Amino acid sequence: MSKYASFTVPGLTEESGHHVADVLQLRLHALNDLHLVLKHAHWNVVGPNFIAVHEMLDPQVDQVRGFVDAIAERMATMGVAPFW
Repeated sequence: MSKYASFTVPGLTEESGHHVADVLQLRLHALNDLHLVLKHAHWNVVGPNFIAVHEMLDPQVDQVRGFVDAIAERMATMGVAPFW
């Protein structure tokens, strides 16, 4: 069973679409890693500026998760199932 569907988005060949999806999968992994690093910092920040740093990280985590969702949806549109 292939990891690719037999279609991609209009304007791209199937081969090009699958190549783009492979590149997006690498970005998806990188963004998932970044999300976890930010959450680790969020959970473990200490010191006199604790609350400011803690609250600063929440929107960053949310934005990265939004990027992950957008990339995963684009991959699905291109006929490739995104994976964690």
